[in-house]
Amino acid sequence: MTADEGWKLVAENRRHPRHPVTDLAGQVYFLENDEQSRQATPERLTWGAPATLWKWTPGGEFTAVRTGLKGARCLAAGGEGWLYASVTGAQGPTVLGVKPGAAGERELTPLQARSLVLRQDGRAYALAFDPDADGHGDTIFLVAPDGTRRPAGVCPDFHPGALCLSPDQTLLYVAHQGSHWVHSFQIAADGTLRHGQKYYHLHLPDNRPLDEIQDLKVDTDGRLYCATSLGVQICDQAGRVNCIVPVPGGGVTGLCFAGPDAQTLVAFTKDRIFTRRVKTRGANPLAPPNKPGAPRL
Repeated sequence: MTADEGWKLVAENRRHPRHPVTDLAGQVYFLENDEQSRQATPERLTWGAPATLWKWTPGGEFTAVRTGLKGARCLAAGGEGWLYASVTGAQGPTVLGVKPGAAGERELTPLQARSLVLRQDGRAYALAFDPDADGHGDTIFLVAPDGTRRPAGVCPDFHPGALCLSPDQTLLYVAHQGSHWVHSFQIAADGTLRHGQKYYHLHLPDNRPLDEIQDLKVDTDGRLYCATSLGVQICDQAGRVNCIVPVPGGGVTGLCFAGPDAQTLVAFTKDRIFTRRVKTRGANPLAPPNKPGAPRL
């Protein structure tokens, strides 16, 4: 991070902004409670409440892209400018695609996803409830561009949360909610997941041992950035926390890399948004896979 520049407040009094993603131009999109959903406070989000999809360009204005997204639970950027959100549609839960500046929408797959990430080749990983799964019923699905889906080959024996691809898209990182861990899974040629293991060990406050890891992002050098109640925890490729960067707004609920150079780190809290310039570049899963250098001990 730059030594001469700290966090800059760019927005406040927001209504639980969450699930930030960026397109290839570095524009930020995120979900937020609708104005009429004041009962869904930042401290206790009502999942069935309608949400608004917002767009923000660093240094520019905030623009509402779509309102009334009922039960919106996660957001991911896709190819050709499409954005996908898990919502409650007319026929039930679905992953809905909308395109800023264009009319119409499309349904990707009928899932109530809690986390979603799209790969550069158009396939996606979606964490969703599966009534046929053993244990708690959380399954990571591999979703094809045509919407067909199948379990990705693993049924986690833990409570999974945020998903994130490595810069070269050979690994999928999965947050273990209510623990210190982020798991790493190898991605096979057919997209299935193999050889999962606990890999990144994060820090959590002693008085809140069940805090959740809210979001995961990576940079082009292979570092993992984790949104936690202590701030942004930055891990090296070897799985170690190198530093924890606190954010003035308190716990971090989401993060992303923005701007044309992907060198603006954006941190979301329960009602504020901060930015900070960094020396590294964020890795966008829509870009061609980038293999980082070997980790240094």
